[in-house]
Amino acid sequence: MNTERLVFQGRLLNKQNERTSIGLRIKGLISSARMLLDPFADIADLQADEAARQCVDLAGLRIRYNELGHEIEAIRRALGVKD
Repeated sequence: MNTERLVFQGRLLNKQNERTSIGLRIKGLISSARMLLDPFADIADLQADEAARQCVDLAGLRIRYNELGHEIEAIRRALGVKD
């Protein structure tokens, strides 16, 4: 196995791990924002500012999550890996 292939495989694993980690963070933010925006709570009790901050964080993470998906696919194609 050549060195270049090993480098690509290592890069692929790093990106897959990062994407998994980001996916878990996204799921946590979704759950947290939903709890902050409880539809049965009084309007005065809603933590809308915090929910908005979390949603902005979530949007940024989602962009990175999608970018990583494209990068992973490109490396898999370069390595000749099939689904």
